[in-house]
Amino acid sequence: MAFPRVRHALPLGLALLGLACQTGSTSSPGGSQAGTPMGELAALPEPTYIPEKSCRQDFALGEPVKPFRLARVDGQAAIAPEGYRGRVMLLNFWGTWCKPCLEELPKFDALYRRYHESGLTLVAVATDEDAAPVEAFINEHKLAARVALGGEDAAGAYERPSFPFSLVVDGEGTIVATYEFVDETCLGELEQTLRTELAKL
Repeated sequence: MAFPRVRHALPLGLALLGLACQTGSTSSPGGSQAGTPMGELAALPEPTYIPEKSCRQDFALGEPVKPFRLARVDGQAAIAPEGYRGRVMLLNFWGTWCKPCLEELPKFDALYRRYHESGLTLVAVATDEDAAPVEAFINEHKLAARVALGGEDAAGAYERPSFPFSLVVDGEGTIVATYEFVDETCLGELEQTLRTELAKL
């Protein structure tokens, strides 16, 4: 499978894992905390990827994001989706037991760092109850995402048969795009979707 053409040189990261797992942090870069007023948003930077193909799914589209309240791995204020209204949220459900999740999340984090000042938030909900392996992964990859623990019930509310899966939530709290495992060839389409929603803020 061909890798996407990249406008700016970036590490390719881990090799592609073609199959999603079956179900069985840190402060953000220069960001404000959930629930606090945002300053003027930065203009969108140039895109990193050229859209190649879509990995979109059709579950939960047009629905409000389901509520949850979960502890953050860094011990800061609990994470709840309504705390990020007025921003575009990439909501990722993952676990340290899932190899595709571990491949995918650092790539999402790179997009988050690139678009954070333009209004993007990345919330990564781990199904892990034990903070230690989650913290180890965060530290290894220097993730800036807001990471929650104990998210099995929050993930289960979407009744998905496999992990990982992700939602793009607009500034009003509505799900506008959904994904299962996003491989290298789909990052361009995901980035384009995020840019479209960010431009509406």
